[in-house]
Amino acid sequence: METLLAFVFDRNGWLGRPVSMLSFLIDGQTWPTDPKPFKHTNILLHLLNGVLIFTLTRQLAALFLEAPRGRKVEYIALATFAIWLLHPMHISASMQVVQRMTLLMSAFTLGGLILYTYGRMHLQRGEAKTGYFWMSVGIGLFGVLATLSKENGILVALYALVIEFTAFRQTRHRVTLAWKLWIGVFCLLPLAGLAVYVGYSWEGMLHTYEYGRTFGPVERLLSQAPILVEYLQGMLIPRASELGLFHDDHAVSRSLLTPWYTLPAVLFILVLGAAGFALIRRAPLVSFAVLWFLAGHVLESTVIPLELYYEHRNYLPMFGIIFAVACGVSSAGHDLRRIVLLGGAAFLIMEALVGLQTTYTWGKPGVMATVWARENPESSRAQQYAAQYWASEGFLTKGYSHIQQAIIHNPRMASLHLQRTLFGCYLGISGTAPDNTVLAALRISYYDTAVFDALGNLQEAAVSEKCEWLELDDIDKLTRALMENEHFSNNTLGLQKLTYRQAQIRTEQRDLDGAMAYLDETYAIRPNRNVRIEQARLLASAGLYCEAQRFVDKALGTEPQRFKMYQLSETELRELRRYLADEASNEAC
Repeated sequence: METLLAFVFDRNGWLGRPVSMLSFLIDGQTWPTDPKPFKHTNILLHLLNGVLIFTLTRQLAALFLEAPRGRKVEYIALATFAIWLLHPMHISASMQVVQRMTLLMSAFTLGGLILYTYGRMHLQRGEAKTGYFWMSVGIGLFGVLATLSKENGILVALYALVIEFTAFRQTRHRVTLAWKLWIGVFCLLPLAGLAVYVGYSWEGMLHTYEYGRTFGPVERLLSQAPILVEYLQGMLIPRASELGLFHDDHAVSRSLLTPWYTLPAVLFILVLGAAGFALIRRAPLVSFAVLWFLAGHVLESTVIPLELYYEHRNYLPMFGIIFAVACGVSSAGHDLRRIVLLGGAAFLIMEALVGLQTTYTWGKPGVMATVWARENPESSRAQQYAAQYWASEGFLTKGYSHIQQAIIHNPRMASLHLQRTLFGCYLGISGTAPDNTVLAALRISYYDTAVFDALGNLQEAAVSEKCEWLELDDIDKLTRALMENEHFSNNTLGLQKLTYRQAQIRTEQRDLDGAMAYLDETYAIRPNRNVRIEQARLLASAGLYCEAQRFVDKALGTEPQRFKMYQLSETELRELRRYLADEASNEAC
């Protein structure tokens, strides 16, 4: 049970995303050997979301057309469902196991909005109790489940306001105190809480920008304008070459004029947003499409220090555009109907062809590595993925060439220099040893989480003596160079991992005092009972059972990290202490 709680509630994102983590247990019996069951579940969730899209479309189409549900409404719902479900931009959400979080969040958000709209219709007919009940369940209960799946779920309140002020614009119900209270509690309060949280966390976000990103908050905000335009283009004209997993090479807008298209994009988004509000009465359908799209990007496309671009961020925001187009097309005259039907069929065929091409790439690791590396020459991750794939296939020289290519475009990425050292070591390439050039590059590199695995791989190679010239002292030099880098030394988690690496090096060198000193430093950076347990094990392995008992006592006196995986429970710690006491029975502790 403790392991289960640790897995479900282990910190992932702001709130931990426990609902999504719990869902992984559906396929957990096969992990990590086979990701296919996880992807199958993702596809089923995507199909479920398609059904929810169909249901919500039927509700909204009847409201916007101001007509009872009939054949026209069903056609709009079917067209929206088909176009949304088959859109190639959704492939990454289904094919990436971790995007289960996006899929679940979307399912609860759509379900909540369906219940909100259903209840709102009852309220409009004067059935207040029924109306408020379903509205509260939709935005309250389903909103909480959506948010605990992924933080974007809190935007269900914003989506509800978009529906309220566009689809229900001509409501005749009387604005009562109960209505004002409901809007305040279920819509405005969550959004105000989100704003307060962002403000409270702003200092930490700035720290992330300074030591974990190659851009600042203003640069990220400027960059999102061209990216939103790209998203819109990708919705209307999806292209397989632009769909994939790696987008770390996306251009950063350093100013309104760099690159040149930043200013036009910013003006376009500002005008689009202004039009969305201005057209609420005169063209509510257009307003709905614009405001829905922008509402869906409020979190991930503003100043939160996330990476710049991911197509799965359009999973829900895309709906508003598709729905509005389907409604607009349905109003075409009789003479245009045939052209419209042919155009719609052609778009679906294009979606299917692009989707088939994209899924074929996702399904073939070799093709995926080759295509993504070729289409993203400046993406360090695409090149690293290709290098790892070719290395696993035994083609080390080909893998090494991808790392070389990545370093040309990303000279300040520390993990690339470490991986180049490892590949060069295995291949016996001269000039790839961790010399002063490599150490200098590490001291000025940006923060890079792939560094820690790369150091581990280098240490394993040194210990196993797979490389003739690689020694543990070399790993020590590389780690020290990173510790001298402010992007790592000012990052608590990064510095803790580096000091722990130093302890591991000392352990391999059988330097007990040195290992204990670095573990003390690791603990001082951020107290963690696992560090004390590691020290106890080290001492016990050296036959110092009395000293080991003292560190178990220290571990018992350390507050455990709530639901943290891979830490011993109180019971396990006491059993360990009894074992050490038995081993030390002949000593005077």
